[in-house]
Amino acid sequence: ATSHASSKAIALQNYADQVDELEEVGGLLWSIKEYFSGRLAGTEGVWLPSRLLAANAIQFFAIIVSITAVSITFGGIIDTIYPAPLPMAEYSDSCWTLFDNDKCFYPQIGGIYAGVGVCRDVS
Repeated sequence: ATSHASSKAIALQNYADQVDELEEVGGLLWSIKEYFSGRLAGTEGVWLPSRLLAANAIQFFAIIVSITAVSITFGGIIDTIYPAPLPMAEYSDSCWTLFDNDKCFYPQIGGIYAGVGVCRDVS
C-alpha cells in the first residue's frame, strides 16, 4: 500500500524540519551585499526593477544638487547679514592720552556700564 501525503502535510513536515535553521537577514548592508551577489532576487524573491534603481539614483543626485545649491545661496545671504568682523585695532606704545576723569561721562544701560566713556578736553 502506498501512502500519498497531502501538500499540507508535506509543507508542515518541511517547516518542522527547517524550524531550527536560522539565518540572520535584513539591514542595509545585508541588502546591498545580497543585491550585488544576485541572491536577493534568486533566494529571497525580491526583484528590483531597473526603473526603480534609476529613479533612486536620480533622487540621490537631486538631493546632493539641492543641498549644494541651498548651502551656497544661504551662505551668501548669511555673509551679507553677518559680515566678517573688522580686524583688531593696532595699539601704539608711543601714543599716550591725558584726560581728566571728572570731565568724562560713562553711559549706563540698564544700570550697567556700557564699557565706553565720553571725555572732554583730551590732550
